Amino acid sequence: QPFVGADRPRLARRALFALGLGAAGPAGAEAPERTARIVLGFPPGGVPELIARQLAAGLRERYASTVEIENRPGAGGRLAIEAAQGAAPDGLTMLLSPSSVLTLPGPLPPGQITAVVGLAAQGLVLALGPEHPSRTLAEFVDWVRDRQGPVRFGVPSLGSLPRMAGSSIALGLGVQLQAEPFRGVAATLAALRGGQVSVAVLPPTGLAPLHRAGQLRLLANTGTTPLPSLPDVPIFASLGWPNLVIEERFDLFLPADTPIAIAGGLAVAAELTLITPEYAEALARADCTPAPANGDQVGERLREERARWEKLVQEQ
Repeated sequence: QPFVGADRPRLARRALFALGLGAAGPAGAEAPERTARIVLGFPPGGVPELIARQLAAGLRERYASTVEIENRPGAGGRLAIEAAQGAAPDGLTMLLSPSSVLTLPGPLPPGQITAVVGLAAQGLVLALGPEHPSRTLAEFVDWVRDRQGPVRFGVPSLGSLPRMAGSSIALGLGVQLQAEPFRGVAATLAALRGGQVSVAVLPPTGLAPLHRAGQLRLLANTGTTPLPSLPDVPIFASLGWPNLVIEERFDLFLPADTPIAIAGGLAVAAELTLITPEYAEALARADCTPAPANGDQVGERLREERARWEKLVQEQ
């Protein structure tokens, strides 16, 4: 059964991908005069809002004449989920959420949401401090194995995808790493550059200038494709670790009881935005890539990710 939450049976419904069958209207039609909103579970700024703004620009042409972005930070993104669950199922309240909010171990709001379309993907990076002796991933593995006891690696928080990715990297490489949580990405980055920790797992957004300036060193990327800003940073799979593919995905959702024709219309409008050069170029500036997928595919991926992280926790 498709994933929704800890104890609910459904997340995805098949969206209609035929132009003219949903709320998007036929190809070439102007967007209806109405107001829609995209709810985000995070403060203004950051990758989720960048994606939301690009999506909103496309939806204003095809789906609704006005598309607003509403930030509802709190509870690790779960307040936004609750807002979407409680909204009218008319297609005018959307939730844009990172997949980790729905898949990392922990309680989820009761109820259902409907997956509409996948939007974007972003890998994570294994980063070293500027004084670290390792220049390659192989050298890093040897360096860790020479230490006595586990090596601490910085993460933005214990309940984050970088923390789970770091544990996966340790298991995959056969080395001992221990998570050291900080208060967000900026604090983790400061600790890495200042020598509090010599290793960190971080989102790549904004790190390219520091890497080029020698203020930190990015060894490898957990994504499926090279980073747009740093194509020379290898992906783990290309270095012989295909199981270390870990991406933050960003997906679009509607309330659970949204009629399939409305969900299908939104899916059409979103997909037409995702294939534009402007969308890809904007995402590349944050080291993200478009990752289109239909609602069923999103739901299946979320179930698999949830199972993966639950298994990892049990193995630790």
